[in-house]
Amino acid sequence: MTARFTAVVVIHEAFGLNDNIKQISDRFADAGYAALAVDLFTDRNRAICMARYMAGMLMGSVNRYGIDDLKSALTFLAKLPEVDVQRMGAIGFCMGGGFALRNPNAVSSCGCGQSFKTAGDSGTAKACAH
Repeated sequence: MTARFTAVVVIHEAFGLNDNIKQISDRFADAGYAALAVDLFTDRNRAICMARYMAGMLMGSVNRYGIDDLKSALTFLAKLPEVDVQRMGAIGFCMGGGFALRNPNAVSSCGCGQSFKTAGDSGTAKACAH
């Protein structure tokens, strides 16, 4: 049996899917992960998206705007025969970290998420829901 890859969904910051996030995804792939960077702003107005994200966060909504896109990314990865569906997670940066931490069951098969703060701040946080 061929070994399957651990998968990671890379969730961008407020700047969207830029070269930095693409490079981070490439680094995960180079390290042996099946990495997929999502674009939560595709064909949408970034300012309106940000307002919806913040409103959902302030209201404490678990199913806030953007979660369906992340679930679709996991579904896509799970359908790939090369991916181990028991080992899928998410990593987010700044705004994306909020998605990874506040919704671990929505963005991973193991209920785990990882968040990194912005450049210049070395802090990290983890969340796991069991």
